[in-house]
Amino acid sequence: MIFKEIIVSIPQGSEIRITVRDSGNDIEIILGEIDEHRHFCDPFAHELHDKPWSLSLFLNMAHKILSDHGGKLLLDPGGDSAIPLIMRLPMIIKV
Repeated sequence: MIFKEIIVSIPQGSEIRITVRDSGNDIEIILGEIDEHRHFCDPFAHELHDKPWSLSLFLNMAHKILSDHGGKLLLDPGGDSAIPLIMRLPMIIKV
């Protein structure tokens, strides 16, 4: 769903950087380039109210699915599109 939403805002032939990293108790999947000092927020944060792309059905459905599994979808309120974004999922180890 996330890819379906963001693919229209990417120029044809462009590459998207995808990073997967261990972030303590979470796994982070990052689409695009992020600045570590930048603030990211969930799709319903006040900072995103004036961003029409934050109201996307696909992003909201992805946010719901991630939330249902204990994860988070984080967006850059200073961005002009849904990229960059961070999907954060908890690492659950069942013994």
